[in-house]
Amino acid sequence: MKDTAFEGKIMDILVKDGVLQLNCMEQTRMSQEQVFAQCRYEQIDNLGKVQRAYLEANGGFTILKFDSKKPGLSILPAWDNELITDQQAAPGTYACANCGHVIHDKVKKQASCELCSGNEWKNAVFS
Repeated sequence: MKDTAFEGKIMDILVKDGVLQLNCMEQTRMSQEQVFAQCRYEQIDNLGKVQRAYLEANGGFTILKFDSKKPGLSILPAWDNELITDQQAAPGTYACANCGHVIHDKVKKQASCELCSGNEWKNAVFS
């Protein structure tokens, strides 16, 4: 998704309301792990905390956070069990492992993600 920025420059929206914008990421050749790494650099451990993540025209990132607690996909490395176990679970809430879309329905967890058609769901966490 492209958006017009201040002074007519173009920026790309990589995350919108806690959900990866996969088409934009593909166009900009950004991987999920690159976006997650930048979020972790900004002290974010849960994709649901991200209101917007922009890839600026100069190649830099700007991340805007929600003020309130939001459930989302954990973006901690899978091998870091110590920190993962410290995350607060969001009971009855699941996040698509591909795009981060959050659902509150265990039945829907059996189906593909309505946004990206991903089939893997993870328990959502709060931050």
